[in-house]
Amino acid sequence: MKVFPVAGGRVRDPRTRAVISADGCEVPDNDFYWLRRIAHGDVTTEAPTAAGEETPPATPVEETHQ
Repeated sequence: MKVFPVAGGRVRDPRTRAVISADGCEVPDNDFYWLRRIAHGDVTTEAPTAAGEETPPATPVEETHQ
């Protein structure tokens, strides 16, 4: 899987001790270190959006009453 640091975050690869870049880093799917970093919110598996690009807001689901 590929992981990306959250905005403003710096996370080191435990094997190389290098800070992972904003472009992301390929890591093993079952590595507990990276699974913990994802769970703690230090990294994400989703690529960051471009600076000028906005993510569309989620559309609310309308409730229908019968």
